[in-house]
Amino acid sequence: MALATALAHDLSLAPITDMWLTEADMLNLLAPEARARLWSKWYFWPLMRPLLTRLDREGLLPGKADAEMKERVSVFLRSRWFKPPLDGRRMTTLMLDGLVAMGKTGSASESLLPTGARLDLLVTVTDFRGLDRPIFIHDPPVAHEREHRHVLRFSLDHRRTGHLKSDFDVDNLPSLAFAGRASASYPGAFPPAQIREIDDILAERHRPWPARTHFLDRNFRRYREQGENPEDAVLVDGSVLDNKPIMACVEAIRTHGAFREVDRRLVFIDPHLRREKAVSGNGVPGFSPLCARRSRTCLATIPFTTNWQ
Repeated sequence: MALATALAHDLSLAPITDMWLTEADMLNLLAPEARARLWSKWYFWPLMRPLLTRLDREGLLPGKADAEMKERVSVFLRSRWFKPPLDGRRMTTLMLDGLVAMGKTGSASESLLPTGARLDLLVTVTDFRGLDRPIFIHDPPVAHEREHRHVLRFSLDHRRTGHLKSDFDVDNLPSLAFAGRASASYPGAFPPAQIREIDDILAERHRPWPARTHFLDRNFRRYREQGENPEDAVLVDGSVLDNKPIMACVEAIRTHGAFREVDRRLVFIDPHLRREKAVSGNGVPGFSPLCARRSRTCLATIPFTTNWQ
């Protein structure tokens, strides 16, 4: 969301980067009532060293397991069980504040996109309850299943007249913050995201959400067509079902027109590329390795359809 917003309106990423590094520490994201106290689950202390050794061997640690990392892993494991220990409202607030801080560094009337180009942002989420989807077959004529994959869409059109039609301006910042919160709601770590949560946060701050109707109409129209209330949707991390949404990006590229011959490139950024190791041996994985392998992968794909001069 932050990268797309910066590209859309020529903004600096420094404010949200600084805020993320200083305030989005795991210990700060723990819900106060869920955070482990000094003697909470003390019997985990002797297990920390072998656990970190195993995680490092599996390639799941970003660096050397120093004292700071040991403290955070210890506090997280000894915090609340059977309910998500991280604070979803705190996460939403940080994302909203970071996007607002970015907006103070530039002008909403400017853009890094050339005139005549469009920028699409696709955010994958997983709908816990899902929506009914008819499948047309032979006998019976129609079968029904639940579709849990969901994509939140944002776009910017930089028209040839110079005008911007944007889903990244100040009116849409709550929409972007909600999308980021929903996409980051990894099961077991964060509670699921619902629209009511950001509504409550905005009400407490006496902050409007002018683009709320537009956001719901664009991203939850099927819900209303089936008589469902978008506010009741329970959304979790998109990587549960769609960790690498290449097809969504390809579909978006098809809608981008070109006025001359262009070179289209799909850029996939895998933050764990160098740490990937082939699984050796002939054994069958157990419960712990299977859970550990479900790490999130970030996808930053920006399909441009015109050459940059």
